[in-house]
Amino acid sequence: DVSNRYGLVDIPQGHEDSWAIDVGAFMGEWALHMLRKGYNVLSIEPDPAAAVCARKNISQHYHGPRKWILEQRVALDTNKEVSFFSSAQNADGSIFQSTKHPSHLLTLQATTLDDIISTHPYIHDIAYLKMDAEGAEPEVLDGASNTLARINTIGIDAGAERQGENTIIPCRERLLRHGFVDITI
Repeated sequence: DVSNRYGLVDIPQGHEDSWAIDVGAFMGEWALHMLRKGYNVLSIEPDPAAAVCARKNISQHYHGPRKWILEQRVALDTNKEVSFFSSAQNADGSIFQSTKHPSHLLTLQATTLDDIISTHPYIHDIAYLKMDAEGAEPEVLDGASNTLARINTIGIDAGAERQGENTIIPCRERLLRHGFVDITI
């Protein structure tokens, strides 16, 4: 299933106060999966075209009681405008220009994951964080100290999306610094 792609297996049924955070939501397939498992979901998807698809996907395929929130911002380690290379048709959008697909340049507002979460004070019980930031995973983790202290389970796509390089080692180092011990990437 879609959670297995991120190493998130055997996810139990959520309850009305359980939240999952979806950084790099793209079309919302993991968010939809988690909503159906009984979790509320905060999705973060900066690419405008992908965000439209996520809204449509969730509205057409989920009609249950859980909350779904979409934040259309770039989660990083800074609060400033950044260059973002959009290639939604190729499931690719990042602060790093793709070496595989053509993209068009956007200027978007970046903010930290901690700041995004703080704007939703009703989010307390964060069960899962799934991240697919197309190569910017280390920077997202650098802007998530408070959030990481509240999460037990994280799934990260740390593949070769940072101009052809993976982010496994920098992600692992950051997670170890935050006290995570059972790390499989």
